[in-house]
Amino acid sequence: MAHGLRGGRLGVLGGLSHIGPTSDQTAEQIGYTQSMFQWEVGWGDLAVAVLAIGCAWPRLRGTWLTAAVVALAISFWGDAWGHFNQWVFHGNTAPANVYALPSDILMPLLAIILLVMYRRGAPAADAAAVPVRPQA
Repeated sequence: MAHGLRGGRLGVLGGLSHIGPTSDQTAEQIGYTQSMFQWEVGWGDLAVAVLAIGCAWPRLRGTWLTAAVVALAISFWGDAWGHFNQWVFHGNTAPANVYALPSDILMPLLAIILLVMYRRGAPAADAAAVPVRPQA
């Protein structure tokens, strides 16, 4: 439970850094100027963080875990592609642009590996924890 909460809290902080009072500094650290796109990225980060936090509770885990990992992979690998393009094709060597690449690539990969391990090792009772609509 702690890992989902910790990752979720970090995601909330990351999202708020894009939409909160320090958004100008966040944009500067990445090598950008503040724009509406930064606002949208912040809300996307918050959405993934809420999914991660929801996975910390056993009642939601079975139904939210795969969705959280898929959203994380799409979001972070998309970010990685953008940071890579900025670095290679536009010469953006701002530290928060270049140094974001390892975590943007490795975190989703680790999440996918852990999800597969979790699904393979989950006992049948855990699978039964997924809410099922009663038959009429």
